[in-house]
Amino acid sequence: GSGCGLRLWFHVMGLACSRLLVHPCTATDAPEDADIVEDNHPSFPSEINNLEDGESYASSSYQAARAPTERLATGSQQYAVHTCQGGGAANTGGSSARSAGCLACGMQGCGLCRVLPEGKTCDSNETGQLFREALMEDLLHPLLVAPKGWPLSQLLYHAVECKRAVANSSKEEQQRLLRLFFDGATRPHTHSMCTVVLHSQTMQVSIEPRALTSDSSTSSLPDIWQATTRQKAASQGTPLAPGVAWHHICVGQGPRHPERSGASTEVRAHVAAPGNPRQLGSILGVFRSVLAAISCSAGGSVQLHDAFATLIPRTMRVLEHLLRVEETDYKVSEAACGVQQHRIRTQWNLEGIGKQFGSHQQHLWQGRPTYRLRVEGPQGDREWVAISVTETRNFRVEVTFYTTASGHLVWSRSDGALRLLQDGRPAIVPNLLGSTFMVYVEHLRLPIGTCGCSGAVDLPSMIFSLIATQEQYPIISIRCTNIGRFPMEWFYAPLFDGTLMRMLLVRCFATEVHFNEDEVHIHLSIQIPLLSSLLKAALKVFSYKIAEIIFSTVDSDPIVVLTEAFARDAEALEQLLVQ
Repeated sequence: GSGCGLRLWFHVMGLACSRLLVHPCTATDAPEDADIVEDNHPSFPSEINNLEDGESYASSSYQAARAPTERLATGSQQYAVHTCQGGGAANTGGSSARSAGCLACGMQGCGLCRVLPEGKTCDSNETGQLFREALMEDLLHPLLVAPKGWPLSQLLYHAVECKRAVANSSKEEQQRLLRLFFDGATRPHTHSMCTVVLHSQTMQVSIEPRALTSDSSTSSLPDIWQATTRQKAASQGTPLAPGVAWHHICVGQGPRHPERSGASTEVRAHVAAPGNPRQLGSILGVFRSVLAAISCSAGGSVQLHDAFATLIPRTMRVLEHLLRVEETDYKVSEAACGVQQHRIRTQWNLEGIGKQFGSHQQHLWQGRPTYRLRVEGPQGDREWVAISVTETRNFRVEVTFYTTASGHLVWSRSDGALRLLQDGRPAIVPNLLGSTFMVYVEHLRLPIGTCGCSGAVDLPSMIFSLIATQEQYPIISIRCTNIGRFPMEWFYAPLFDGTLMRMLLVRCFATEVHFNEDEVHIHLSIQIPLLSSLLKAALKVFSYKIAEIIFSTVDSDPIVVLTEAFARDAEALEQLLVQ
């Protein structure tokens, strides 16, 4: 739960860290398709290893986080920011050869100097300082000094511990969860209410039938769950803390819609996990800081891979199993008017995934869909793109966007034309909080392999709205606003009602993430038409293969292994900030 958004962070950061090829800002390096479009619209707001490899992470400060009264971060008064003033006085026990200008202080003698791998040193320059500030000051330090909540390393460990609890579940508990979605409630009951509690690396499942006769009875459940979970968790001796998560799921008969006959199944779910009031802001801030560091380095060649390999070595070692380094590059080139084009290209390392995580994961990643994703402005500004991501059949991924030298995203068209205001300044993409974006997913194809044959099935294009608000606390909402027709919809009519499926997805699908102080709450609601017995049986067989992945061990899940590696790197850097 607390790792929401971190998969995207790892995905983009992994692409950026594998190789950086920065070109000088000259006219000859400008993209040929770069153009300028003057815009008369009003301006948007301008702000948009101390652990050994063999040592268990649970043996360090994670154990302190298991009890809220003993956790590492309890208030800013307990922390002192480490600022090196130079000189060798602070370098007690470290080699002077290792501290010849590191990224943490730009001079000699800070704590990071003493933990650099043998022979690794960093140039003392502005770019290195920005990298250091992005990780240590913009990402880690705000969570450390927050009045409540947990440090980033503990929130990352939380995700790993939850995965471990799921992997340790019994076959009986796994079967009960599968039956919850496929068997449904029996009369006179209409719904099944399920509670899943993860704590102490174990999973507890309880399911009870309910008779809920009105839509209001189920629509109010997420608010009730969010308001009562903390008190219920404390009363049962499992308070929300790293390694503890509460899940609520309600499955049952959905309301009928007069526009289209046909029964449906509704699912409402809620996840409560530990968090930090500065969690979202620090994650958003580190992106801009890293982009600013990359943009300002356009005057000379900088190896971002080496820089991050020094600061987060465990994370980079895992990324080398997931991405083909030789096929990965990051190019920054001058577009126009002080705006730079960023283009990241990489390729998934299926061979490395298979060797490191097993054939199950290799087959899963081979089945990744191909797509084109664009994050655009509101519906009236659809032609302007903030960021585009494309994944092709040969497992290649390309990410393209434009920024200013300060790291702010700039609106552009798909052909590279830039959006300019009347005064000639680039139109800045606004802050996530307080803004509305549209996410377009097109050219979606899902590989299939049946009876020795291979191919792909076309899926409909989809449009989602992404709205971020901040009143009492930040809330990110995602809803489906449009979905195209399913291919050969008439052919699948005996299996499910495609028209009703599209209508229910647009009308009923919604997910929200609430960053409420030291808690994170995730809400999900969805309705789907009743499926035919034949299709339900086929999906049930397929679900067992999905269950093998969900309930797999921690070591065989690439995302969890990457999360644990970054947690250990973050913990080592946090220890340098705490005195």
